[in-house]
Amino acid sequence: MIIGIDPSMTNTGLCILSQDGQFLGADQIASDPTAPIHIRCRGIAHNILAVCSRHEDCAWGVFCEEPGGDLKGNAGDLRALFWFIVDELCGWEHAVVNVYSISAKGLTKFITGNGNSKAGDKAYAISKEWMYLLPAEFHATDRTKPKGLMRWADLWDALALCNVGRQYLQLEEGTTAQQEALQKVKRIV
Repeated sequence: MIIGIDPSMTNTGLCILSQDGQFLGADQIASDPTAPIHIRCRGIAHNILAVCSRHEDCAWGVFCEEPGGDLKGNAGDLRALFWFIVDELCGWEHAVVNVYSISAKGLTKFITGNGNSKAGDKAYAISKEWMYLLPAEFHATDRTKPKGLMRWADLWDALALCNVGRQYLQLEEGTTAQQEALQKVKRIV
């Protein structure tokens, strides 16, 4: 099973695919912005495990966007969230868990072919490339509606992370830019 996680203090994206690319589950997990940071991080991590643990007794390849760079203000809390998620998943005893990370720039390059693309361009590329893998409830195709393509942006990034995993584990081939981005994937645990 391949799990993609896009950590965010507002909406953490989660997508789960089988090794052959079949959809198994997805969610955007929100947290209470008024709660202390450790409570928010623990709650998000626990909710991720609750969704993932429906698929026991198998190997999990977890691909997570790793926060990096000069994170200021509340964005600095993303590192804590990242490690809460890793700790929660690695503590699950009913699955073999391998965790990999990729930088935001590496993920963007994997999705668009360019590491400096805008969020809307990422969402558009994901909708064109992998939308068929998700149920219709997670589709948004009209750029003119409020939030338009950005409605499920965190979940879609998680879907892209699943596809990073599929290519990294050599279950699927990709473009030259995608192969270059895969060179930046790091195994965490």
